Amino acid sequence: MTVPPTERTSHDPRGGHPPTRRRVLRVGMTVLGLSGLAGPGLAGCTTSSPDATPATKRPAAPVTTPPPPPPDPDLPVLSAAVESERHLLSLYTAALERLPDLRDDLEEFVRRHEEHLAALTALVGPEVDATAAGLATTAPSTTPPSRSETLAALVAAEKAAVTDRDKDLRAVQGADHARLLAVIGACEATHVVALDELVEKL
Repeated sequence: MTVPPTERTSHDPRGGHPPTRRRVLRVGMTVLGLSGLAGPGLAGCTTSSPDATPATKRPAAPVTTPPPPPPDPDLPVLSAAVESERHLLSLYTAALERLPDLRDDLEEFVRRHEEHLAALTALVGPEVDATAAGLATTAPSTTPPSRSETLAALVAAEKAAVTDRDKDLRAVQGADHARLLAVIGACEATHVVALDELVEKL
């Protein structure tokens, strides 16, 4: 029996049954679902997205200047020692002017006091104002005109310096400062002995 052309065209080309309406709808929905997933899936593989919200930039931390270190508690003591050395040097300078024949004897004392002053100045700085630091300053004494009075004034100043360094040792806090002041005080004590011997020889 010959099949009419209209019936042959309604069959599946592969010889099967023609697709039902339900199958066509199911296939169409599947295709639409895959096409809808393609966009987000591919977009997720890119390194950037025009719709991506940029990360919020964290504000830079404000630059703060650290506070200055607290002042050295030993500064008043060291400053007083500086002024003491300056006073002693001024007395020796005046003595050298009045007693040039004792230059060879007195210059050694001057050299040691200059070393003391340099060591102290290295700790507190060259511009030490004892008055501004609340310290009592003693104006340099006028060198007495006679030889014996000049040397006696030096002896008295060295003795006062020894007493002051002893007080400084009880007040100072830093170990390095204490060692330096102890060395200076011991040296000034030897000055007293040496000056007394010089006076006896004259």
